[in-house]
Amino acid sequence: GRACSLGRTMVSSGRLRLATAVLMVALVFACLSGVEAAKKKKKKSSSGSSGKSDAVRCGVCFAMVDEILYELKKTENSTSTLDMRWGLTSEVKDGRAKRIGKVIPYKRSELRSIEVMEGLCEQMKNYGTDSSMPGETKLGRSNKRPDEPRDVKQFNRLKIDGDDQKRFERYCEELIDGREEIVIASIRDAHDSIEMEDALCFGSRGFPCGVSRNLCPVGSFGGRNGTMPCELCAQGTFAAKPGLSECVNCPQVSPVQVA
Repeated sequence: GRACSLGRTMVSSGRLRLATAVLMVALVFACLSGVEAAKKKKKKSSSGSSGKSDAVRCGVCFAMVDEILYELKKTENSTSTLDMRWGLTSEVKDGRAKRIGKVIPYKRSELRSIEVMEGLCEQMKNYGTDSSMPGETKLGRSNKRPDEPRDVKQFNRLKIDGDDQKRFERYCEELIDGREEIVIASIRDAHDSIEMEDALCFGSRGFPCGVSRNLCPVGSFGGRNGTMPCELCAQGTFAAKPGLSECVNCPQVSPVQVA
């Protein structure tokens, strides 16, 4: 009886060790699988935040800058100030205690920047895609602003899609979340369109338009000193080399006189 009991104990102990070993192997396998998955996710994330240009996100970034500058025009002549003084110091001048803080112009305030950014991404619902320039995806307004003429040529090229507009809005929100301080600094420093685009859209990693602006290729021109965004030359005009800011008329060819 004692031998049988000892045998049963040994069998149970063996089963326990086997179960433990199986469990350990399963845990190791799960850990290795998790590590590999994390590596793949990290690799994918790294490739998405590289210095390469993303045509659609780049187009959204340019559209954002255009919307920001349009909103800023509404308050460019403002003479309002913000009184940021909040307390008194022990220093007395002319019988009055000096206050802590300062008065700043509204035009250079963070409040102005925040108000501009509030409805910015909703405006992306008013845009369509213009893919007329190879290698670029430009956005154009499908609903014109009340105080601006419609660009008929670009409007006729636009592809307007509700799903695309939702994607534009999402990309805009992602850009704002990651670059809010850049937007605030650009507004405070009164950047023009080129300076704001360079600050918001171009950079080493994670910037939508890549590291730096590309020159417009032969047959096209760019209003930013011959750089992107580019436009194809109109019929009857040409650009013989990259990086031109305008196209020139094609030479007139005289008919050949036959004797």
